[in-house]
Amino acid sequence: MKFLALLMMSGVLVTSAWACDRPPLGDYDWVGCIEDGVSISYQGIKHGLVDVAGDMLIAPEYRKIHRLGKDGFGVSNGEKWGAIDRQGRVILPMEYDHLLPQDDSYYEIIKDGKHGMMHHGQMIIQPKYGSLSDVNGLIVAMERRAEGRYGNYGLIDHHDRVMLPFEYDKIFGFGEYFVVGKGDRVQLLDSNLQVVDQFEDVDRSYHDYLPVKRGGRWGAIDKSKKQIIPFMYDEILMGDEGLFLAEQDGRWGVVDTHNQIVADFDYDFIFGFNDDVAVVKKDDRYGYINTDGELVMQFNHSLRHGFYHGLAEVVVYDQDVNGDEMALYGVTDKSGNLIVPPRYHGISIPYFDASKGISIEINKKHGMLDRSGEPMIDVLYDEPFFFHQGRAEVSKDGRGFYIDEQGRQIGGSWLIHEKACRHIQVGQQFEVMIFLGLAIPMEVVSVDAESRKVIVKELLEDKDFEIKCEDIPDSM
Repeated sequence: MKFLALLMMSGVLVTSAWACDRPPLGDYDWVGCIEDGVSISYQGIKHGLVDVAGDMLIAPEYRKIHRLGKDGFGVSNGEKWGAIDRQGRVILPMEYDHLLPQDDSYYEIIKDGKHGMMHHGQMIIQPKYGSLSDVNGLIVAMERRAEGRYGNYGLIDHHDRVMLPFEYDKIFGFGEYFVVGKGDRVQLLDSNLQVVDQFEDVDRSYHDYLPVKRGGRWGAIDKSKKQIIPFMYDEILMGDEGLFLAEQDGRWGVVDTHNQIVADFDYDFIFGFNDDVAVVKKDDRYGYINTDGELVMQFNHSLRHGFYHGLAEVVVYDQDVNGDEMALYGVTDKSGNLIVPPRYHGISIPYFDASKGISIEINKKHGMLDRSGEPMIDVLYDEPFFFHQGRAEVSKDGRGFYIDEQGRQIGGSWLIHEKACRHIQVGQQFEVMIFLGLAIPMEVVSVDAESRKVIVKELLEDKDFEIKCEDIPDSM
């Protein structure tokens, strides 16, 4: 991806190389895409708002701005967040940790690690919960316990009235139903919160089907709660593309929504479908099958994830100068061609956007390749980054700044905040979402504020490893 300069035509709307409409740049260092007649502007190290003609609506005075629905904007001084409307009138004072949009009229507020909710600029739920999420017209809330630990889940309405008590291990939506779990009992509730079915376990799905367990065996139901896969498998995972990954007698295969075998039960594991192919493992070797179950590519490298937008990350193992095992990462296409040879210490392909570049890491410094594997941004920066609307926020030598897609600095720079670890305490717990939407529980073991390093324990496997303070969510 090559950066093309934004055309400057006074008073005339232009289309940029980033496939969106932008106002004229004028005296600003950068302007974002126009949405609902407003664009975010940037000058020096501050953000404001302009209209479609590039005329100032709000002077650049905020460290950051992001949208909260059609008419609201979250604004930050670099420390705390507040909210304003497009005329600059204060909706919320700047005293919150985060403001997260839910939809065009609702947004979540977080203060001191506690979650609340706003609607059209009005506080409807005070910040007191561990987490909140809208589901089928109600809100799944997690109670906030002492020392930042996770509590149980309940259901509340938009007036903060309790609809289901806080006694569940899990609550999520599936079609028009609520799935609520407690111990070894999972219930399916209708919109009146009446029990319509019951299972021993479920595997949370973001698709049209739900893997469920009964009598010690796994099957699946659809959104009308009709059983489509009988209870006959050791385990079932939703595989995308309308297919299920199923385990039977220790071997994995693929079945469709009619329980017809698509891929024989011949594999040690199947890692899920993306881009119409799935990674399969057999005898410590990896290959790919398509949605017809056909083996389409043998491969000699290990794989980190499946394909996204035609590319997948691969890993090989070598030895460093001390003789210790070292992982090296690259990128392949669906034909098995190495777009990027495995020579980087880290690599990441954005799964959500085919236009984004490939993030690379060498000796704890980060840069970027374009999607053909050609150098795009030099390996200079302290943290991974991706571009949004033609710019990326990067950090280097203790300072933060924005760059364009040619690596040129946009505007000024600022000191990386010295209190990045202030929200972290030993014993606090949080979750990390990984491939296939699995949540891994973590606990903070130690914090070094000066180096911004945190030792955390993966609770499922009792393993310790090191991350940065910035990688831990402010709300726990």
